[in-house]
Amino acid sequence: MKTLVTGTIRRKKHEPKQKNQHEIIRPVIASDFTGISDCYWKDPEEPWDVYSNPRLLKQLVGPSGFLLAEAGHRIVGFVHYRQFRKRPWFDPSVKSYGQILELHVKHAFHGHGIGTRLMQNAVRSLEGKGVRSIYTHTDETNKRALKLYQRLGFKPLLKTLYLKRKNWSRRQ
Repeated sequence: MKTLVTGTIRRKKHEPKQKNQHEIIRPVIASDFTGISDCYWKDPEEPWDVYSNPRLLKQLVGPSGFLLAEAGHRIVGFVHYRQFRKRPWFDPSVKSYGQILELHVKHAFHGHGIGTRLMQNAVRSLEGKGVRSIYTHTDETNKRALKLYQRLGFKPLLKTLYLKRKNWSRRQ
C-alpha cells in the first residue's frame, strides 16, 4: 500500500506532553470503514447517512476516492473525493470537475495539520487525473473549514439559503 504523506503530529502548547505520534495519510482498504464512521458526526435522526454506517459505506461507496489519516494505528480523519465527468449544476461553465465530498478529523486532532494534508493529497490526486476545477462545500459558520479551504486556494462560489415558514394557521 502506498503511503502518500507522513509526518509527526505537532503538539499544541496547552496539550499534555506525550510521545509524538507518527501520522500517516494513506488510501482506504475495506477494513477501514468502521474507523471512518467513528470519525464522522452521527445524527440519531438520520441513521441512513451512509458515512455513519460502515456496512452501507462499504457496500454503496467502496474505498475509491478515500484517504485516511492514522495516528498511533488509529484512524483520526478522512477525506472523500470524487471526479465527475459532467457539468456541475452549480457552475455550468465547467465540463467536468472534482469534488471534496467529506472531510472529517476527530476533534482531539484538530489543529495538527491533518485536515490540510488530507486535502492536499485529495487535490493532488484529482489534479493528477487531469481535473482542472475542484469544488467543496461548507457552512459559512464553519470558520475552521473556511480558513483551511481558502488557505488551499478555494474561493467562495455560491451561497445556499435556508428559508423558514412559520405556521400561519394560528393567529400571532
